[in-house]
Amino acid sequence: MMKIFLQNALWGRVSLLRQTSQYSGTTANADYFIRKEMKSCCDYALILDPRERSELIGISTQTKVVFVQMENREIWEPSSRDLEGIDIVISPYMKDPSRNADIHYIKYFPCVPWFYGIMFATDKGLIHQPLKSRLELDEMRCIEPKKSKLLSVIVSGKSGTVGHKWRRDVAVAIKGAFGELVDIFGFGENPVADKRTALDPYMYSLVIENSLDSYYVTEKVVDCLIAKTIPIYSGAYELDILLETMIPRIQYGCSPEKAVADVKRIIWNTTMSDTELRHARTKALNSLNIFDALPELLGE
Repeated sequence: MMKIFLQNALWGRVSLLRQTSQYSGTTANADYFIRKEMKSCCDYALILDPRERSELIGISTQTKVVFVQMENREIWEPSSRDLEGIDIVISPYMKDPSRNADIHYIKYFPCVPWFYGIMFATDKGLIHQPLKSRLELDEMRCIEPKKSKLLSVIVSGKSGTVGHKWRRDVAVAIKGAFGELVDIFGFGENPVADKRTALDPYMYSLVIENSLDSYYVTEKVVDCLIAKTIPIYSGAYELDILLETMIPRIQYGCSPEKAVADVKRIIWNTTMSDTELRHARTKALNSLNIFDALPELLGE
């Protein structure tokens, strides 16, 4: 069993250890520790933000420091200075050979923490401020929501990337075409405290990443699969290979009119069975869960 030190298990008031069984911090291949006295005797230390240099204080020279790049590089990318003291970077992007030559890069999906089951403040504009969560991994594996509605779209008021803007344009077109059969949610649009409201009752949900890259996947598709809602996806090329399932897709960046036509075609002619949906959910809960994926990657 690997010993991995997690500098800070909290995201706001929510423990990220909810993505392990019973908040235990234990997976099949690793034990995660958050007590500072364990910092010097772990095999690896997982750093969530390399700009916080204090996170590196007290780490043994024998402990390998790991940083997982979860942010879209169009919004933020670590500098050479940020990566000083980092041994391993797990990133959806290729290494820049001109920087930090001694760092070992592993290309993989970002494993962004899931939003499903977390209560967020709805009065903070576009800022995601987690307040509480009562769901942990075992409970999320057993979720069986009842479906009574057709389609949801989750957007936000963000406009920092081309993907943000295109997602809003598609959402407007979908609403115009589907009318009352589609519900639009999201910060800056129709905020909900818990994404379960926007996913659990729906058979389908449109999932569009804020940028297109072969390995760039956010929490959106995992949240959708936890709810056993079929994602109509536009994003990472490699996701189907990871999930071992062909999930329905629309072409990234296409015209809103084409997106509407493709969504209609998918809904009326979908071939994703319940067995395939369950398999994709199982794979996502393991392979897009940083606590399960990290020891596998480091072991390889």
